[in-house]
Parts: sequence; C-alpha cells; structure tokens
Amino acid sequence: EAIFCYLVCVKQPVLHTKLAAFFWPQLTPPAALAEWQRRLPPLQKLLGDALRVTPKQAAFNRQSEHSVDYYDLERLLKAVKMPNRQKLERLRALYRGPFLAEVEEVNSPYFIRWRQQQRSLLQERVIEELHLLSEHFLDNRDFALGFKSTQWWLTLQPGDEPAHRLRMLLFWRNG
Repeated sequence: EAIFCYLVCVKQPVLHTKLAAFFWPQLTPPAALAEWQRRLPPLQKLLGDALRVTPKQAAFNRQSEHSVDYYDLERLLKAVKMPNRQKLERLRALYRGPFLAEVEEVNSPYFIRWRQQQRSLLQERVIEELHLLSEHFLDNRDFALGFKSTQWWLTLQPGDEPAHRLRMLLFWRNG
C-alpha cells in the first residue's frame, strides 16, 4: 500500500532499484531488489492496470480509471475561478488530516522522511488557502464562513497568530 501511494504521489515512473533502496534501505541492494520483486506480483494482482510495470521501472498509470483525492486537492489549491464558499466546503471534504495517515507503518527512514515532508508541505498549502479564504470572508462580512475557516485553521495550527487575529476581527466586526 505504501509503495503504491508513493508511486501515485511522485507522478512519474520510478526505477525498480530506486524503489528497492527507498523501501528496504537496511538490506543490501540485491536483497532489497529481491524483496521488491517478491512483493510486486501480489501488488500487480491487487491493482491491475492502475500499476504500470516495465522491466526497469514501475509507475501509477494515470490513464487508468481512478479517483485520487490527492490530485483533486492539488487542483483545488490551484483553482482561482471557484466560489469561496464552495472552495471551503471542497477543501474540508478533501483534506481530512495528515497526509497518508492511514498507510501502514513502513520500516524505511526514507519513506518516513518523504511522507513527513509531504505532510508539512500539504498542510502549509491548506493553511495558506484557509488564510486567503478567511480574509475574503472577513472582507465580505460573511462571518459564519469566516468563523468556520478560522476555527478549522486553528484546529490545524492552534498557535497561529494570524488565525487568532483574523478570528478576533471577525468577532469584533460581527458585533
């Protein structure tokens, strides 16, 4: 599961030798490659055409029929022509917590470090979006949505001063 999630997120083919070294760094390169080759057939059987494998590399087949929340969230964070109310609702539906929290623990420091970096980057982007949305709701006197967005922001980052400041402004302007 972790290997497939990694392939989905990197969005490009990865050499078998790189996957082996990334997920089994404690093994020698030949042993790591053997472990990858041992795990590959069940993964192929489980994922079907969603996993594209060549003699040298593996990749997520983005042309396969699929729905990936991560891709939807990335598109949403880049969207500029979406009503802010809808954007907040969609953001809330797509960002449900730490990135890949449901993926089993993997005994690979490289994967653990990569996942933590991805978590931090994604949360930063979500918080930036919440900041913009909160300011918009304040400027447009949409206090209910402003309170919602700042409350969620503070749930993600309890000590964030700009979030507290915006929330206080919402209370003050709401009367």
